[in-house]
Amino acid sequence: MPAHTIGARGLYVAPGTFTVTMEVDGEKLSRSFAVRADPNAMMTVADQKAREAFLLEAQDVQAKLTAAIADLNTKRGSATGAEAEKLNALAQKLGVAGGGGRGGRGGRGGPAAALGGLQGAFNGSGVRQGSLLPPTGTQRAILADAKRALAEINAALGRKP
Repeated sequence: MPAHTIGARGLYVAPGTFTVTMEVDGEKLSRSFAVRADPNAMMTVADQKAREAFLLEAQDVQAKLTAAIADLNTKRGSATGAEAEKLNALAQKLGVAGGGGRGGRGGRGGPAAALGGLQGAFNGSGVRQGSLLPPTGTQRAILADAKRALAEINAALGRKP
């Protein structure tokens, strides 16, 4: 374990030009900068862009899925009869049922947890090295599963996809 924490990290970005804008006391200041590719890297800029796009999509799906799971669990708490059975069965199927679910993690498992694991696999944590490679087939399958789960929850809640 490192002697100090390096704090939360965002996504590594593909090469390109970026602009940062800060506002302090009503005054805005912007600066542009270029992120250049590592000339010794064994991957293409296309691979880096694929990695970045995948992680941004996974992050978006994870946020939506986490909110949808919370809404599902709230609705399950007030549902009765056939609706309660339907919602409880869905929560069990997806591994997001409070007090049970896949792995016995009580709502902290399932597709949202799997997506959270992707972020760590790519960006690393503590002394664990991340990966700068594009997503694997397995990682793409995890994202696809999460998207299916989100669609099922939205359908059960009567929301548009």
